[in-house]
Amino acid sequence: MNLPVKTGLTILKNLPLEEVVKMIDWKMYLVTWDFRTNEARMSKEADELLRDSRILLDRVVKESLLSIDGAVRIEKARTVDYDDILLYDDKEAPIMVLPMLRRQIPRMGHCPSLADYIVSEDNEPSEPGLDDYMGFFAVTSSKNLEEALKLFPEDDLYSPLLLKSLADRLAEAGAEYIHSKVRREIWGYEKGRELSPDEMLKEAYQGIRPAPGYPCCPDHTGKQDIFDLLEAEKNLGISLTESYMMQPAASVCGYIFASEKAKYFPVGKIGEDQLESYALRKGMDQREIRRWLSVNLND
Repeated sequence: MNLPVKTGLTILKNLPLEEVVKMIDWKMYLVTWDFRTNEARMSKEADELLRDSRILLDRVVKESLLSIDGAVRIEKARTVDYDDILLYDDKEAPIMVLPMLRRQIPRMGHCPSLADYIVSEDNEPSEPGLDDYMGFFAVTSSKNLEEALKLFPEDDLYSPLLLKSLADRLAEAGAEYIHSKVRREIWGYEKGRELSPDEMLKEAYQGIRPAPGYPCCPDHTGKQDIFDLLEAEKNLGISLTESYMMQPAASVCGYIFASEKAKYFPVGKIGEDQLESYALRKGMDQREIRRWLSVNLND
């Protein structure tokens, strides 16, 4: 088991911008500006965009125009009833149950679920105290964004767009930075292991950090559980809309699984049987769940 150095809630204020910027995925940045990767290599416009963006990013760092805050929580966990993850405290009192979806169409002979990456109640650790754990995180780079946008002249329409796009990528880079800090320090299951930013972008590390809405956990309503566990509105000033969009927009949240076996996968299409079970386990109306899982339902 990967026993954490620290459990419970950790608030991370003002992440070091000079370190976070190293983890920006510039390929994805270009994609958000509608440059395909192969086009970007040959595009004069893409080169100009990157130049302008890096100039503005240097200003962001030097003048601390944006600040990045995050929160992490690690709790004991075990899988119950095959597809649910139970969080519980040191006194074995339940904290929350997180229903997960399972792939129903076998892929390479398997039908995985994120619940598979947490030890199950039927396979308890052989030694007392060797519990399994699950992590949660949220990060935002929007704290000072509105104030920073006011620095540009009213007739400058380009720079604000650049800054908003950079804020989005800084939130993603902040998630990468926090995940690294969790692996090496807070949880510590990769203590002492140093990876380059390029290696981190290639996910050359142990474990995964999927977010609700990812193919392996396509239900966006899972964000509410993360926000509740982190008290995200109180601690980070971010909230969820009725459609589970994060506000401010330059924000990211997700789960952290430390298992060496943890891999990303698509849930894909699910049947009415799993939809009914999932709605029951979530305590939600089937019609509401159907709305959020419409892409995953068979026609």
